[in-house]
Amino acid sequence: MEATQNLSFDLQHFVQAQQPVYAAALAELTAGVKRSHWMWFIFPQADGLG
Repeated sequence: MEATQNLSFDLQHFVQAQQPVYAAALAELTAGVKRSHWMWFIFPQADGLG
């Protein structure tokens, strides 16, 4: 990737996609116990790391 390449991200797209599970993920983080499957949805992996 060139350093001069213009990187544009539609972050609102991610916020909307996470909305249905965000409250549950936040509750689990607050409680200190992860019980459901949201980790890679809320905290996506960087390409090539998994």
